[in-house]
Amino acid sequence: MIQINNKQARVCIDPGHGGNDPGAVGPSSVREAVVALKIAKEVMFQLEELGIDSYLTRTEDEFVSLSGRVNESKGSDCMVSIHCNAHSSQAQGIETIYSSAGGKHKALANYVQQSLMKYCQGHKDRGIKMSPSDGYPRKLFVLSAAVIPTCLTEVEFISNVEQEKWLDSDEGQTQIAYAIAQGIKSFLMSLPGAIKSDDRSVEGHPQVSMAVSKQTVEPKLDDKEVPVMRTETADLLAQSTADEIAASQDPTSIFANSNEVEKTEVDLQKKDQDADSSNGLKGSGLKRKSKRRSKS
Repeated sequence: MIQINNKQARVCIDPGHGGNDPGAVGPSSVREAVVALKIAKEVMFQLEELGIDSYLTRTEDEFVSLSGRVNESKGSDCMVSIHCNAHSSQAQGIETIYSSAGGKHKALANYVQQSLMKYCQGHKDRGIKMSPSDGYPRKLFVLSAAVIPTCLTEVEFISNVEQEKWLDSDEGQTQIAYAIAQGIKSFLMSLPGAIKSDDRSVEGHPQVSMAVSKQTVEPKLDDKEVPVMRTETADLLAQSTADEIAASQDPTSIFANSNEVEKTEVDLQKKDQDADSSNGLKGSGLKRKSKRRSKS
């Protein structure tokens, strides 16, 4: 669990558009509003895995006003609005927008964009942009009217045939959602008063949050403290040990044990590969801890 000033962190996820506002529509008629909602639901799942409370400004394909989205975000630690970009059929890349107020808005945008680039490899980095500015002249209401740190991320161009396929796939939506959740986590941990804690359940008492213990570091030995054995002594000790092993063990059993170890290592590697293929995310190198939540 992530706590900020002794309260569980809470995040507002805003799926763009919805209802009679479908947003951009791709070449294969995939609607931005539908993609944004599926990704947003997956972000909620990923945040839950990280111990971060979250909620959506809309849970169905329905219209929500811009002012209603801003009002919904009140009381949260941050809000991320999810959209798909649109321009020409060749345009591609991911970008994240923040308000001209800068500060924590810019920090959130930076964490989210960096995480998207880390986990959605192969996609063009269009960077973070301030709204409005020379690089992004549009003034976005959810950013300019924001009452908490807020950013709007454009997760690829739905107008691009290849990117539309990726945006409409489970693989693409999971990669995007995982990246956004990790970016949010990094932002929350950067805030004053933020701690990562473990939940401890005590019988007869409410749940108590215990701060994660600091990682211990092995003390580094100084070169002068390391005992040094003379070469002659080392050679004699090695030969003596080898003679004892040869005298007490049947030679065939040595190879048998060796083969057994090799077989065990192969079995373990096979189990790891089977686990990766059943639990892993294609192309992302990420593993899911539990079953995917329904996005419908």
